[in-house]
Amino acid sequence: MSNLDLACKMKVLLATGGVWCLVFATGVAGLVYQVVWQNYLTRLLGNDTSCTAIILGTFLGGLSVGYYVCGRWSRRATDPFLVYGLLEAIIGFWCLLFPNIFELWSSVTKLWSFSFPFHLVWQGLTSSILLLALPTMCMGGTIPFLTKGLSTSLNDSTSLHARVYAVNTAGGAFGALLGSFYMIPAYGLPDTMRLTSVINLAAALFFTAYTRLTPRPPVLLGSKLSRRIPAREQRGTDVKKKLSYPKWVLYAVAFSSGFYVMTLENVIVRLVGLSIGNSIYSFSIVVGTFISAIAVGSLVFSRWKTVPAGFLYGNQLAIASSLLIMYPWLDSWPYFYYVIRAALRPNDIGFFC
Repeated sequence: MSNLDLACKMKVLLATGGVWCLVFATGVAGLVYQVVWQNYLTRLLGNDTSCTAIILGTFLGGLSVGYYVCGRWSRRATDPFLVYGLLEAIIGFWCLLFPNIFELWSSVTKLWSFSFPFHLVWQGLTSSILLLALPTMCMGGTIPFLTKGLSTSLNDSTSLHARVYAVNTAGGAFGALLGSFYMIPAYGLPDTMRLTSVINLAAALFFTAYTRLTPRPPVLLGSKLSRRIPAREQRGTDVKKKLSYPKWVLYAVAFSSGFYVMTLENVIVRLVGLSIGNSIYSFSIVVGTFISAIAVGSLVFSRWKTVPAGFLYGNQLAIASSLLIMYPWLDSWPYFYYVIRAALRPNDIGFFC
């Protein structure tokens, strides 16, 4: 192997490593933001489960809209890394300025009551949407463009998308705990936002340079280096596969899955609040646990070459069975936690346990 080939291969490996590090880091940033936004908005809405549901619904709704819009847009994008960098730049600058934006909005709404239920719903949703819609939509739009930029073919895109989602989600689980247990106590809300925004701005710079310096970059998929295949070549080689289920069935399953998962998360937030108190720590623990499980599932799925026949049915049956098993024990969870808590000493170690 010549020195030129070796240098080229090292450049590819370093670039690929940078991509995956930033995929993880931007996931960390996303959940740090969610925890910080939760703290900020509870100043307006109050710190109870209804307010948490409004904030969480706005956050997930923004991700969903961004994912849908950018997913369709990514099909026509000729430079997906450039668009990805632009989205990260918008997130970074918005979060860099968020403390000032929040103070401005607080002065505008100082006469609002946010009283339950009617005023809390419309005033809370209005505040959440105005403060969170733009960055969360950009967050939701990053993965479609990143998958489009890294994929070498339509066949590769399925497993690659799952891997990108798994790495990004694993970063999010870490970010939820890092933000609540370390960054906010150490730096406060404004500085936590500003420090975390550096991650998104760094990602914007990296991917802008990545697409300019290597317009046809090789990427690492699995354990092999492969050259990017232009879209016009993909159209001639990719084969459209027949769906095993009608589209409306898949959409219905996806919607209902999101519905019951977030419903369960709200129930768990309430139960944990009854056990250890309704604080940002309990919220972060629940969110971190949920996201960790999702990341593991996505990582396992990304290793599969093909999806087994009947997997969707078996997956939903397993979820339904596990929920039925959990149901009789839910009202006993606060007591079980009290038993565990009684076994721990009231010191710093016991607090973190």
